[in-house]
Amino acid sequence: MSVFFGRLWAYFTATVFVFVLTGSALGNNFTIDDSAPEGVTYLPEGFWSFELSCPFCALQPDPSQAFNRTWHVSVFDTDDVLLDTPQINIAFSGTFVEVYAILADTIPGGLSTTDPTRMNFFIDGALSGSFIHNPGPEARFLYNQLVYSNTSLSDGEHVISLQPKLDASSIIFFDYLVHGRSDF
Repeated sequence: MSVFFGRLWAYFTATVFVFVLTGSALGNNFTIDDSAPEGVTYLPEGFWSFELSCPFCALQPDPSQAFNRTWHVSVFDTDDVLLDTPQINIAFSGTFVEVYAILADTIPGGLSTTDPTRMNFFIDGALSGSFIHNPGPEARFLYNQLVYSNTSLSDGEHVISLQPKLDASSIIFFDYLVHGRSDF
């Protein structure tokens, strides 16, 4: 009987050790949706449309495929006259951040977008990366696409700014952001 309990105790302690190790290795992840009421600002006012609030927009992703069924979209044209740089600013804390978007190729129904998705990313005011997606020939939207990742941030409060690259036209469907702390 004591052999059984000895093996049971060994199994239990090994299971707890693996669970604790896995939990601490993953750290804490938090998701900020595009529709978050706090910590997310869209500038300039009126430049970004909230998901289906643009009923006349030809590009309509499937809400059931988007995180929390929402997104913000904007089309930047080099002919646009803007007083302020279009941007999304998101406050977050932690040592890593990931930005996810919906990408458009040729849209179901035969509609084609020639505008790529072109973005620059700034962390605490400094350029930290860029992303370009040129539309492909397939009729589809690409959902939950990682467009930016930074895993080397100092632990603390940060602001990420997502901006269209201003040297060419661009369409951006911002969906959500994941941030947190890694124990590694």
